[in-house]
Amino acid sequence: MQHTKSYIKDYPRPQLVREKWQSLNGVWRFAFGDRIENIFESDRTVNVPFPPEYKPSGIGELADDGYVTYGRKITVKKKAGERVFLHFEGVDYIAELFVNGKFAAKNIGAYSRFSADITEFVADGENSIVLRVFDSLNRAQVRGKQRWENNNNAVCHYVQYTGIWKSVWLEYTGSACVKSIVPQTKGNDVTFKIATDGADRYSLTLTVSRGKKSYVATGEFDTPDAELSLTVADAEKWSPDHPALYDVVLDVAVNGKSADSVKSYFGFRDIAADGNKITVNGKPEYLRMILDQGYFGECGATPPDEDALRNDVEIMKAMGLNGARKHQKTEDERFLYYCDLLGLYLWCEMPSTYGFDLLDRKEFADEWIRIVNAHRSHPCVIAYVPFNESWGVDEIAGNKEIQAFVNDIVALTKKTDGSRFVISNDGWEHTNSDLLTIHQYEQDAEKFVRGYDFEKTVKESELCSRRPYCEGYGYGGQPILFTEFGGCSFKRDEMNDAWGYGNSVADEKEFAARLKSLIHAVEEMPFCTGWCYTQLTDVQQEVNGLLGEDRKPKLPISEIRKIVLGGKRGILGRD
Repeated sequence: MQHTKSYIKDYPRPQLVREKWQSLNGVWRFAFGDRIENIFESDRTVNVPFPPEYKPSGIGELADDGYVTYGRKITVKKKAGERVFLHFEGVDYIAELFVNGKFAAKNIGAYSRFSADITEFVADGENSIVLRVFDSLNRAQVRGKQRWENNNNAVCHYVQYTGIWKSVWLEYTGSACVKSIVPQTKGNDVTFKIATDGADRYSLTLTVSRGKKSYVATGEFDTPDAELSLTVADAEKWSPDHPALYDVVLDVAVNGKSADSVKSYFGFRDIAADGNKITVNGKPEYLRMILDQGYFGECGATPPDEDALRNDVEIMKAMGLNGARKHQKTEDERFLYYCDLLGLYLWCEMPSTYGFDLLDRKEFADEWIRIVNAHRSHPCVIAYVPFNESWGVDEIAGNKEIQAFVNDIVALTKKTDGSRFVISNDGWEHTNSDLLTIHQYEQDAEKFVRGYDFEKTVKESELCSRRPYCEGYGYGGQPILFTEFGGCSFKRDEMNDAWGYGNSVADEKEFAARLKSLIHAVEEMPFCTGWCYTQLTDVQQEVNGLLGEDRKPKLPISEIRKIVLGGKRGILGRD
């Protein structure tokens, strides 16, 4: 495995990399409740980034509805002119940051990066950081698969996570710094949209390279936003079969002196719909994906380390899959890096609420766009899913106001990034949507096929109580995929309310036969252009994964691969 030139192990933001940084994961002072005045007197500690509900945190207790408080002393060593940024990759749900006793920043939302420029609050030497977090069991809060009742894992909802649940880190930048780099590719051309901060006038030098070939673009600018474009002769295109990545170095200079330097990477990859077919780099592509909820046994939604993220991508590739739908979670960005590096399509999905009011709608939209902006530079990302199965928008089928809200989110997503598919409401009751996606957990493959010819799929199948489109909407010729199906479990695993979909199987032979019959049944449908099987791993009481929570396969990986690639659309099924 050949890493990009920007790669630094454990670096949390792999597409905007600086050499000078410090991980703040590890031991912090901790208290349940609001303890910002005396958190350093607390005799409790927590192992960040693991949330207190899970054992690796060192606590393993449920947080009550309300506050938790974190504290840590840090040593700052900055040069003259440097700025200091503090990054929280994920904090659930309302976070208030205090540095050396002074309020520094506030963030609302659990699933997007929270960053603060703390330069003016810190001095060389020891400094104190205090984070006060408010979380709740409110169903209207963006919560994904987190349950909303303590001690009650309801069907497909799991033990919640409170407070810090992703990495925390410190970074030093120049006085004039790069805030973001967004590559936009078309053919052999690439334009980088660059956001900067801290200088009225500056120059940029951007170098793109792969192997021995390099390309340079330069410019001088007097606004925070800049663009640089270049053409790469005979550009190698990114795909799961050939995940070609190009390295990027961006240097900032002010008055001829270096002010900042960052490293990144990107891939040339075009995805589109050609009628009812999906094309990648101008060629038809059949999607063979898996639902991935990103839970890691006793660690919950927090990965134990970077190796665990890489291992999941490697397993999916070994299974013969070419994509994953990350379900109801925004994953650690290092996972996206390995999808880019190893070649795995990824669908980005917004964790759901379970009810809205007007304020919640604004918070939802704000956080979703932050998530889209964090994902849009990764070539692996090919689709956005703002809503799933009408969760939080329960009356969408006939309610015009809710339909308008969903359409507004779809339009906002496309305005932010118009280069990917946007699925309005994955599973059923679509409004304006680039793809028609269907969820169906029928376990009898023959019945599945009978229930879904083309007309039944785009109008209404007797196998599903929910219609594919809302009132006033209908099929417009777009690609059709089954994005949840399968979910088979073993009888031996169904204990203490553990469950899978439909009738469970007795042994590995029956499991293999069920898996093969369902995947190959979907591939027999001529109008279908892809599928997403449920699911990669068991998750707490939901025991319908191809792997256990410990990542042990329930069938040999080689046998799963043969099934995945052996259908009508699979590689082994082609002449």
